Amino acid sequence: SLHDALPISVREELHKGNKVSIAGLGSFSVRKRGETQKVIPGGKPVIVPAHTVAKFSASKYLADEVYNTKVGD
Repeated sequence: SLHDALPISVREELHKGNKVSIAGLGSFSVRKRGETQKVIPGGKPVIVPAHTVAKFSASKYLADEVYNTKVGD
């Protein structure tokens, strides 16, 4: 089904380093994130090694549709 196939297809394309665009929704891409140091509250600093992350950018249509949406706290 599409529900099962879409995430698998997106994941496979991102794994190859490709950008995936879905009309009306947005696009998925991969970005390199450099090594950084994080401090966990109450703990010692931890080095986070360089790695690759998935990024999602909403389409203008989607962003415009939710721009004035009220969100409860």
